[in-house]
Amino acid sequence: MDTASPTDYQQQDGDAKPDNTNGTATSSQTTGQQSENTGTASSTTTTTTADTTKVKHEIKNIAFFGMSVSEVGGIDTDRSDMIIIVSVDIDRNRVALTSVLRDSKVPIEGHSPQKINAAYKYGGAPLAIKTLNQNFHLDIADYVTVNFENLIEIVDYMGGVDIELTAAEASQVPGTVDGMNHLDGKKTLAYVSIRKIDSDFYRASRQQTVLMELLKKIKDKAKTEYPEIIRKFMNCMETSLTYGEILDIVTSLDVPNIKVDQITVPDKNFETNLKGGLDETGSWVYTFDIEEVADRIHRNIYGSGIKKNK
Repeated sequence: MDTASPTDYQQQDGDAKPDNTNGTATSSQTTGQQSENTGTASSTTTTTTADTTKVKHEIKNIAFFGMSVSEVGGIDTDRSDMIIIVSVDIDRNRVALTSVLRDSKVPIEGHSPQKINAAYKYGGAPLAIKTLNQNFHLDIADYVTVNFENLIEIVDYMGGVDIELTAAEASQVPGTVDGMNHLDGKKTLAYVSIRKIDSDFYRASRQQTVLMELLKKIKDKAKTEYPEIIRKFMNCMETSLTYGEILDIVTSLDVPNIKVDQITVPDKNFETNLKGGLDETGSWVYTFDIEEVADRIHRNIYGSGIKKNK
C-alpha cells in the first residue's frame, strides 16, 4: 500500500491534478431514467432473533455523489466532492449513511492509487461505483448525483434548514453568526463547501448534518406530499433510479419514525493506522487499511463485519 508521510490528522486544503486519462467517460444515466448497465440490486443479510428464527432483510445500497461546480462545465468532468453510501433497510425501517472521505487514497481500476473522488472524474458514476464496490466489497448498483449548485434549489424548496454553526464556520458563511442559524440555499451551499478551517472529516460531518436536517423537513410532510417532493428532487439530480423506484422506497418506509445511523470512513477514532500527508504527486491524501475500513462499513450497513475466507 502506498504510504503518505505521517502527520497530524489535520487536512491541508488543495487538490493536485490527477494523472492524465484516456478521456472522461460520461455517466450512462440522465435524470429519472433507468440505467442500461446499472441494475437494481439488493443485498440480503440474515439475522437471528431471540427465538432463533432467522429473518432475511433486503438492504439496498445507493451511492450518493455531491459534485462541486466544475470549472470546465458538466458534472461528469469533475471530482465527487461528497461520497455517501445510503443503505436502506425497509424491514427494519432503518437507513445507514456511510460518508467516505474524498481524500481517501485507494486503487482505481485503470489508474494509479489516488484520491477516491478522482474515480468520478475518470469514469463518471459507473467507475465511482465500481471503485466503492471493489475496495469495500459492496454491491452498489444505483446512484444519485447532485451538483452542489442544485442544492440551493433543493434547500429553498424545503424552506431552508436550521443549523448550529461554530464561530469559525460562521466566519465562512456570509450573514451568519456563532450559534443557531436558519440557512437558505445559498448559505447552505457555503456551509457544505467550507474547506479552510478544518479537515475533510469535519467537511463530511457538515454534509451529513444538512442531509439530516432535510430529512427532518421531510418527516414533517404528509405522505401525500412525497410524490411532489420526489419529482422536485429528481429535477435537481441525475440518477439511475426511476421515479417509481424512489417513490416505492420512500413510501415503504415509516419516514417519521425512521432510524438513521451515520459513520465516516476513515476515522482516526477507529482506524488503527490512519495517516495523512502529501503523496508523491504533492496531493494531500489519507492512507489506511482498506480491509479494516471495509469491515466497519459492513458493520454499519449489515450489523456484522466481513467474513474473511481462510
